[in-house]
Amino acid sequence: MAIPLMALSAAVMMSPMATNAVENRVDTTASKDVGAPSPDVVDLDDREHQVTVSSDGLYYMDAVAENKPVRFIVDSGANTTILTQADARRLGIDPAKLHFRNTLVTANGMAPLSFTKVENLRIAGTTYTNVRIAVMGNGRGVSLLGQDMIRRFHHFSIDDGVLTVS
Repeated sequence: MAIPLMALSAAVMMSPMATNAVENRVDTTASKDVGAPSPDVVDLDDREHQVTVSSDGLYYMDAVAENKPVRFIVDSGANTTILTQADARRLGIDPAKLHFRNTLVTANGMAPLSFTKVENLRIAGTTYTNVRIAVMGNGRGVSLLGQDMIRRFHHFSIDDGVLTVS
């Protein structure tokens, strides 16, 4: 007997470090030009990018989704890439029209979660199309780049405070 996929994905786990960053950070992405390369990002060529660890111990990557800039915390402990509601709205996704049927389990408790798609997401020199992405039902902060996107990279490593992706 097949178990419905929705039953298996009812809870999405995140690492405690990024959970706190998502829920407790003030959303400053609207005031930053996240379309421009971060000073902490070095493009070795069109396909290989290096990101130095931030002073808060996290790695941030800038992307373009639906032709709009989005800043992500790289969270290898998160299964799913998650947009904040503020980022979702900037991409033209109306959170009020989403059905928050899933639950996100965080270090600070549970939060509603809904899945949707973005037509295009460009990150680390590669454009992905029809990307399944989650939107958090509450909280504020920075969107998360989770395992579902990280595993699409050809190479992903962290060495001596430098994250390298290609």
